[in-house]
Amino acid sequence: YLLNYMTPTRDLAFIISLYITIMMLMMIQLAIILGISSYFFTGQIMSNFYVISAILLVATSLFVLIGMVIGYTFKVEQTITLITVSVSSILLLLSDLILPIESMPAYFQNIVKFNPFLIAESLLKRAILFGAKFSDLTSGFVILLVMCAVLFLVIMLLENLIKRHSLERILRALFPFKKR
Repeated sequence: YLLNYMTPTRDLAFIISLYITIMMLMMIQLAIILGISSYFFTGQIMSNFYVISAILLVATSLFVLIGMVIGYTFKVEQTITLITVSVSSILLLLSDLILPIESMPAYFQNIVKFNPFLIAESLLKRAILFGAKFSDLTSGFVILLVMCAVLFLVIMLLENLIKRHSLERILRALFPFKKR
């Protein structure tokens, strides 16, 4: 903690550099997966490559930001791993891949429609199978981008709160005082 406070790096620069680092790793993984996919499914992937790449970029950004929020919220690595697996399992379970949305109650369907996994999967399905263009997918893009913006603001708030709280703990450790 002390090194993070001693460097003259702004919170925004620190968060953006962390985000860019994670996104670079994810983009390498996506490039490998897309390369293998394009080898086996040449027609579907390459015909709409730019739209599919944009969807993957926004969806990956959203899930990276969700992971960053979980990482900022909890301290212990085991807890972070457990929460991340739980959140991803819940999002996967509440998508259309395992349980059909139509079988859920109507009030629950309205909530599940905003599952980021479901939105990204729907956008990818429409782009790959039906060749949808950007203009056909704007509503899903807007929802994902709004989610990204909200998560980024939450991360900025968490960074500020954690930094303030950690600075107090460091000062108490360096300068202990007795209550009278």
